[in-house]
Amino acid sequence: LHAHLTGCGSCQELSARFMQLDRRVKLRPAESVPDLRPAILTRVRPAVLGRNGWMRPALAWVALVLVVLSSIGLMVGGIGVMIIMLISVAERTREIGVRMAVGARRRDVLFQVLVEAGTLTGIGGLLGIALGYLASWGMTHVLRFPFAVSAPVTAVAVIFSVAIGIFFGLYPANRAARLDPIVALGRE
Repeated sequence: LHAHLTGCGSCQELSARFMQLDRRVKLRPAESVPDLRPAILTRVRPAVLGRNGWMRPALAWVALVLVVLSSIGLMVGGIGVMIIMLISVAERTREIGVRMAVGARRRDVLFQVLVEAGTLTGIGGLLGIALGYLASWGMTHVLRFPFAVSAPVTAVAVIFSVAIGIFFGLYPANRAARLDPIVALGRE
Protein backbone atom coordinates (compact mmCIF):
# COMPACT_ATOMS: atom_id res chain seq x y z
CA LEU A 1 0.00 0.00 0.00
CA HIS A 2 2.74 2.45 0.96
CA ALA A 3 4.68 1.60 -2.19
CA HIS A 4 1.52 2.12 -4.25
CA LEU A 5 0.92 5.58 -2.78
CA THR A 6 4.46 6.96 -2.55
CA GLY A 7 4.87 7.38 -6.30
CA CYS A 8 2.14 10.04 -6.45
CA GLY A 9 3.17 13.49 -7.60
CA SER A 10 -0.05 15.40 -7.02
CA CYS A 11 -3.28 15.32 -5.04
CA GLN A 12 -5.24 14.25 -8.12
CA GLU A 13 -2.92 11.34 -8.70
CA LEU A 14 -3.14 10.33 -5.03
CA SER A 15 -6.94 10.51 -5.20
CA ALA A 16 -6.97 8.39 -8.36
CA ARG A 17 -4.79 5.76 -6.69
CA PHE A 18 -7.08 5.69 -3.65
CA MET A 19 -10.00 5.03 -5.99
CA GLN A 20 -8.06 2.20 -7.67
CA LEU A 21 -7.25 0.67 -4.29
CA ASP A 22 -10.86 0.97 -3.21
CA ARG A 23 -11.98 -1.00 -6.27
CA ARG A 24 -9.31 -3.67 -5.88
CA VAL A 25 -9.18 -4.18 -2.12
CA LYS A 26 -12.36 -5.25 -0.39
CA LEU A 27 -11.84 -5.37 3.37
CA ARG A 28 -13.95 -7.65 5.48
CA PRO A 29 -15.47 -6.04 8.60
CA ALA A 30 -13.09 -7.94 10.90
CA GLU A 31 -10.00 -6.59 9.11
CA SER A 32 -8.48 -3.33 10.23
CA VAL A 33 -8.15 -0.38 7.88
CA PRO A 34 -4.50 0.31 6.96
CA ASP A 35 -2.81 3.39 8.43
CA LEU A 36 -2.56 5.95 5.63
CA ARG A 37 -1.10 8.76 7.74
CA PRO A 38 2.51 8.36 6.52
CA ALA A 39 1.43 8.56 2.88
CA ILE A 40 -0.88 11.49 3.55
CA LEU A 41 1.77 13.41 5.50
CA THR A 42 4.45 12.88 2.86
CA ARG A 43 2.30 13.48 -0.25
CA VAL A 44 -0.90 15.35 0.49
CA ARG A 45 0.32 17.87 3.05
CA PRO A 46 3.14 19.31 0.88
CA ALA A 47 0.76 19.43 -2.07
CA VAL A 48 -1.78 21.40 -0.05
CA LEU A 49 0.68 23.71 1.67
CA GLY A 50 2.86 24.34 -1.34
CA ARG A 51 6.61 24.04 -1.47
CA ASN A 52 7.32 27.16 0.58
CA GLY A 53 4.30 27.00 2.88
CA TRP A 54 2.42 29.71 0.95
CA MET A 55 -0.93 28.32 2.10
CA ARG A 56 -0.30 28.90 5.81
CA PRO A 57 -1.23 32.61 5.76
CA ALA A 58 -4.29 31.86 3.64
CA LEU A 59 -5.42 29.13 6.03
CA ALA A 60 -4.86 31.48 8.97
CA TRP A 61 -7.16 34.06 7.35
CA VAL A 62 -9.79 31.43 6.66
CA ALA A 63 -9.62 30.29 10.29
CA LEU A 64 -9.96 33.90 11.49
CA VAL A 65 -13.00 34.48 9.28
CA LEU A 66 -14.59 31.27 10.55
CA VAL A 67 -14.01 32.29 14.17
CA VAL A 68 -15.54 35.73 13.56
CA LEU A 69 -18.58 34.30 11.76
CA SER A 70 -19.18 31.65 14.40
CA SER A 71 -18.85 34.25 17.17
CA ILE A 72 -21.47 36.40 15.47
CA GLY A 73 -23.71 33.35 15.14
CA LEU A 74 -23.29 32.52 18.84
CA MET A 75 -24.13 36.09 19.83
CA VAL A 76 -27.27 36.11 17.68
CA GLY A 77 -28.33 32.70 19.02
CA GLY A 78 -27.64 33.77 22.61
CA ILE A 79 -29.65 36.94 22.22
CA GLY A 80 -32.48 34.87 20.74
CA VAL A 81 -32.39 32.55 23.78
CA MET A 82 -32.43 35.59 26.09
CA ILE A 83 -35.49 37.04 24.34
CA ILE A 84 -37.31 33.70 24.44
CA MET A 85 -36.58 33.37 28.16
CA LEU A 86 -37.73 36.96 28.81
CA ILE A 87 -41.00 36.17 27.03
CA SER A 88 -41.32 32.96 29.06
CA VAL A 89 -40.78 34.87 32.32
CA ALA A 90 -43.29 37.56 31.29
CA GLU A 91 -45.94 34.94 30.44
CA ARG A 92 -45.41 33.08 33.70
CA THR A 93 -45.23 36.06 36.03
CA ARG A 94 -48.28 34.87 37.95
CA GLU A 95 -46.82 31.34 38.32
CA ILE A 96 -43.55 32.78 39.62
CA GLY A 97 -45.52 34.96 42.06
CA VAL A 98 -47.42 31.92 43.36
CA ARG A 99 -44.17 30.00 43.81
CA MET A 100 -42.61 32.87 45.73
CA ALA A 101 -45.75 33.39 47.85
CA VAL A 102 -45.77 29.69 48.78
CA GLY A 103 -42.15 29.88 49.94
CA ALA A 104 -39.78 29.59 46.98
CA ARG A 105 -36.67 31.65 47.43
CA ARG A 106 -35.09 33.88 44.80
CA ARG A 107 -32.41 31.28 44.35
CA ASP A 108 -35.03 28.66 43.46
CA VAL A 109 -36.62 30.86 40.78
CA LEU A 110 -33.20 31.81 39.41
CA PHE A 111 -32.22 28.13 39.23
CA GLN A 112 -35.48 27.19 37.48
CA VAL A 113 -35.04 29.77 34.71
CA LEU A 114 -31.35 28.89 34.24
CA VAL A 115 -32.17 25.17 33.97
CA GLU A 116 -34.82 25.98 31.36
CA ALA A 117 -32.35 28.06 29.34
CA GLY A 118 -29.63 25.40 29.60
CA THR A 119 -32.08 22.66 28.61
CA LEU A 120 -33.32 24.68 25.64
CA THR A 121 -29.82 25.27 24.26
CA GLY A 122 -28.63 21.77 25.19
CA ILE A 123 -31.40 20.14 23.17
CA GLY A 124 -30.68 22.55 20.31
CA GLY A 125 -26.98 21.66 20.48
CA LEU A 126 -27.73 17.92 20.42
CA LEU A 127 -30.02 18.34 17.42
CA GLY A 128 -27.36 20.42 15.65
CA ILE A 129 -24.68 17.82 16.33
CA ALA A 130 -26.96 15.02 15.09
CA LEU A 131 -27.75 16.91 11.89
CA GLY A 132 -24.06 17.78 11.39
CA TYR A 133 -22.98 14.18 11.79
CA LEU A 134 -25.75 13.01 9.49
CA ALA A 135 -24.69 15.53 6.83
CA SER A 136 -21.02 14.56 7.25
CA TRP A 137 -21.86 10.89 6.97
CA GLY A 138 -23.85 11.55 3.80
CA MET A 139 -21.05 13.61 2.25
CA THR A 140 -18.48 10.91 2.99
CA HIS A 141 -20.48 8.49 0.88
CA VAL A 142 -20.81 11.00 -1.93
CA LEU A 143 -17.16 12.14 -1.90
CA ARG A 144 -15.74 8.80 -0.72
CA PHE A 145 -13.76 10.48 2.04
CA PRO A 146 -13.13 9.03 5.52
CA PHE A 147 -15.52 9.92 8.34
CA ALA A 148 -14.47 10.06 12.00
CA VAL A 149 -16.43 11.03 15.10
CA SER A 150 -14.55 12.60 17.99
CA ALA A 151 -16.31 11.97 21.29
CA PRO A 152 -14.38 14.66 23.24
CA VAL A 153 -15.19 17.32 20.63
CA THR A 154 -18.85 16.31 20.70
CA ALA A 155 -18.93 16.53 24.51
CA VAL A 156 -17.28 19.96 24.47
CA ALA A 157 -19.80 21.16 21.87
CA VAL A 158 -22.75 20.09 24.05
CA ILE A 159 -21.21 21.65 27.17
CA PHE A 160 -20.49 24.88 25.27
CA SER A 161 -24.07 24.96 23.98
CA VAL A 162 -25.47 24.60 27.51
CA ALA A 163 -23.02 27.25 28.79
CA ILE A 164 -24.24 29.72 26.15
CA GLY A 165 -27.82 29.13 27.32
CA ILE A 166 -26.90 29.63 30.96
CA PHE A 167 -24.90 32.79 30.23
CA PHE A 168 -27.63 34.41 28.16
CA GLY A 169 -30.29 33.17 30.58
CA LEU A 170 -28.79 35.07 33.52
CA TYR A 171 -30.60 38.34 32.78
CA PRO A 172 -34.08 36.78 32.46
CA ALA A 173 -33.40 34.60 35.52
CA ASN A 174 -32.39 37.64 37.61
CA ARG A 175 -35.43 39.51 36.39
CA ALA A 176 -37.70 36.62 37.40
CA ALA A 177 -36.00 36.19 40.77
CA ARG A 178 -36.42 39.89 41.64
CA LEU A 179 -40.16 39.90 41.07
CA ASP A 180 -42.23 41.03 44.04
CA PRO A 181 -44.72 38.25 44.82
CA ILE A 182 -47.57 40.68 45.50
CA VAL A 183 -47.07 42.54 42.22
CA ALA A 184 -46.59 39.26 40.33
CA LEU A 185 -49.84 37.81 41.71
CA GLY A 186 -51.75 40.93 40.65
CA ARG A 187 -50.69 40.65 37.00
CA GLU A 188 -52.85 38.83 34.46
